[in-house]
Amino acid sequence: MLLYPTPRATVKEIWRPPDQGVIKLNFDASFVKKEKIATTAVLARNATGEIVGAETYLFANIADAFVAEARACERALIFTSSMCLRRLIVEGDSLTAIKKTFKRKGKINQCSERLLTTSTIWV
Repeated sequence: MLLYPTPRATVKEIWRPPDQGVIKLNFDASFVKKEKIATTAVLARNATGEIVGAETYLFANIADAFVAEARACERALIFTSSMCLRRLIVEGDSLTAIKKTFKRKGKINQCSERLLTTSTIWV
């Protein structure tokens, strides 16, 4: 399992397709401090760049941007499970959010344990 955050301010991002038979999943969050809301997005693409799945989700009562990123990571895992995706590369901005999501107990932890036993690379 590889865990790498992508600092947006210092890295010019270029999307690269995954290998054949692998799905690349990107997740992100947008946070509005004044309203304490966050919108998360998950996008799944195949080796040709075709979008094979997508989801957005609105959260209320979000404390800060870190919580928004953690929720985006959580929704990415739930999305992965609901789509029955197995061979994955998962990308997100917050390494801390990814690590904390894997430490949580309950339903999401069961999902993440299953992902760890499959061919999943976290970037």
